[in-house]
Amino acid sequence: MSYISRIKLTDYLSQEGNIFVTGAQSVWYAARAIRIADINANLNNTRLAVSGYPGSPLANVISIGYEHAALLAELGINFFPALNERTAVSIANGTQYVKRGVAAILAFKAPGLAQSWDDINVASAEGAHHHGGVVMVIGDDTQGSSTATWSDSKYTLQANLIPVLAPSFVHEIPKFIFLGNRLSRHSGCWVYVVFNDYSIAYRISAYPPHSRHIF
Repeated sequence: MSYISRIKLTDYLSQEGNIFVTGAQSVWYAARAIRIADINANLNNTRLAVSGYPGSPLANVISIGYEHAALLAELGINFFPALNERTAVSIANGTQYVKRGVAAILAFKAPGLAQSWDDINVASAEGAHHHGGVVMVIGDDTQGSSTATWSDSKYTLQANLIPVLAPSFVHEIPKFIFLGNRLSRHSGCWVYVVFNDYSIAYRISAYPPHSRHIF
């Protein structure tokens, strides 16, 4: 068994000491960081919902949610697996009507963007709660290395004037998700964080305590 497969959820959600994470694990690290920031801002009644549909290169994000749903719920992070991408978008849209504030993170592969585009347009027009916010994590395969066809969704999103953040390395993923949530709250927009298969699936990065001031 490799070292990566032995890493526990509590290891990479920790806010103390050095932690080592893959791209998929860093999505959950970002979710934990959003919750901690809310608590520090006395937004103790807020919650965070994560939903999505499995598919390369983001399948491990969903697998982590299934495996650790109970522990995540104790941390104020609720995992809602979806039957498809359209259902995930509907779940995220619904969270923005909760008065106390529920942040949402969605995760699915690029083809799901096309499948759920009508739902995304409606949800984006309805906006995001000022104590909630929606970040959609989209997995692209620009090289066609892990899926049947290549994909690059940035152009589709940019053509529709949707804010897009594109991390290049694992250490940028939680930062961009966290800042995407803040942008969504302040602007009322849904914000998209687009990864390629290399940054999300294969790389690993270390987060020493002094590097976490962004949260």
